[in-house]
Amino acid sequence: MSYIRHHRNPRITISLTILLLVGLICIGVCSTPYLTIRQSLDSLAGDGSATPYTESLHKRLQWAFLAIGMSLVGMTAVLQCTRSRWERNLIASIEQSFRDSKILFRKWGIQFRERKLSLTVLILVGTGLRLLYLQQPMRYDEAHSFLEYSSQPWFVTVAKYTEPNNHVGHNLFVHLTTQLMGDSEPIIRLPAFLAGVLMIPFAYLLARQFSSASAGAVFAAAVVATSSPLIEYSTNARGYTLVGLFTLFAWLCADKIRETGNRAAIIGLILSGAYGLWVIPVMLYPLSMIFTWAVLAPQRSPNQTFRVVKRFQRLLICGIGIIIFTLLLYLPILLVEGPRALIANPYVGSLSWHEFGKRLSESAFFTIKFLSRDIGLTVAGIAFLATLAGIVMCRRRTRFSLLTAMASVLIPVTLLTAQRVVPPERIWLFLIPLAAIFTGAGLQQFWERSPLPYSQIFGWGIASSAICLWPPIHMLVNNSVESSQETGAVPEAREIVHFLSDQLPEETPVIAVTPCSAPIKYYARHSELGMYHFERPEDHGSLNAQTAVLILSKTSPQTIESTLASLNLDEMYSPGQFQLWKQFPTTTLYRYGASASSFQNDLR
Repeated sequence: MSYIRHHRNPRITISLTILLLVGLICIGVCSTPYLTIRQSLDSLAGDGSATPYTESLHKRLQWAFLAIGMSLVGMTAVLQCTRSRWERNLIASIEQSFRDSKILFRKWGIQFRERKLSLTVLILVGTGLRLLYLQQPMRYDEAHSFLEYSSQPWFVTVAKYTEPNNHVGHNLFVHLTTQLMGDSEPIIRLPAFLAGVLMIPFAYLLARQFSSASAGAVFAAAVVATSSPLIEYSTNARGYTLVGLFTLFAWLCADKIRETGNRAAIIGLILSGAYGLWVIPVMLYPLSMIFTWAVLAPQRSPNQTFRVVKRFQRLLICGIGIIIFTLLLYLPILLVEGPRALIANPYVGSLSWHEFGKRLSESAFFTIKFLSRDIGLTVAGIAFLATLAGIVMCRRRTRFSLLTAMASVLIPVTLLTAQRVVPPERIWLFLIPLAAIFTGAGLQQFWERSPLPYSQIFGWGIASSAICLWPPIHMLVNNSVESSQETGAVPEAREIVHFLSDQLPEETPVIAVTPCSAPIKYYARHSELGMYHFERPEDHGSLNAQTAVLILSKTSPQTIESTLASLNLDEMYSPGQFQLWKQFPTTTLYRYGASASSFQNDLR
């Protein structure tokens, strides 16, 4: 008999023991009285009261923890009883996964070293361009996301989903970084920034894996490094660059699964897919493209040793694994908020067919315009033709037939049609690296087949200038990132807070809505302006309902009447009593006329 059969592996013994202990802890938690848990949560809450934790929620969680605990205990018992049957296979699978991971990373390392100097320069350039905007004024979505989710205790971040603004996986990263290094703008944006920088080498690796054209792969990395929209969202504390990074990594893993069934790649695809969905559920769109391609794409060669049936089995395992891990990651939200928070959110409700068709056509135009920003539609059109050429001319290299490419694009459109939702243009940012990869492959094929001498040198120079060098120059000259209105921009939010800190009377409430409210609240945290100014007068006894400051954005169709009505304050304040107080470039401040004498006359 073998050593394994006589001597149980201590690591598996420890794992089963931990699994049993977790199950017993869950059973113990479900028997804890409501008041005991509520008092503990009150002590952790920032305002001293964990109001959302109600008795009904406590009872729902009790049943959930009991079910989880009993399941874990039962699972441990079954695994222990059948241990002799699966232990050896599990150990062998783990060892094979480690060997496969070494193979995977060794190949990626070799490909990176082929163009080490070029990639290092591109990473430095991409990092530098992103650093320029890392301290730009906070935008509405990132400020609101930080205040409502990332700045809360970690268990609130992973369990609260009152709106899609909570990019859970990203906000958990932000929570960790801000707890360690503070909550300044660069620290809040650090996860998105690092993901945006890492997209550069991963775009190169995917391009090299899709085709043998290393020059085209460097071109793809250059496009990602200098893309204006990717630079903007690398300096915007949202989850879109994380989705882009996980998309590239998942596609790398899917390609290795198709080739060899690499077990490390299977684990990588499952983890990247599930975590990407945890960051933003729109990761479903790139995943649908990846799986469609993996099923339909032609084989690299007729002598492919990895059989088609096994390939489908591996992809099926990946799909099931992604679903299971995604449900586990969203389990706190499903228990606390319920499934409706995810699948029936009022912010992503279905449109009528007429409205859906109208908005989808408009969104398609604005998406192309946004993704090609600072390039120009003419150059973007040429790049699109090069992309088609890359797909058609490089079928063997890229394993992307025209039919496969069309099917991969059609699947997300079908999902949108089934949902009847039109998402914002920014969710398609993950397409920029993919388009760059095929543009580079198409250009590489064109220059290689050109009979003109030195065509590759001059050709790559022209292409790089048009698609890689011109966008950052145009972006810097026209200040495209800071002037962008994406996710709600209030450039003078910090200045408004300084002004209010000097001029605002103690008892005065501040009234503001999107896009002004969250950035101003964020900067108020770092000033002498008390956060109580942003509460409703009836919710804070020290606030005077006879006085107020109203902040309106000039970039949004806001009026005094609509703002008061949206906050149900139109009965408390008369719109005609508000007087102009202070003008800023994109915002206007009004003071309530009933107490205008209490303000310093600073109108300029």
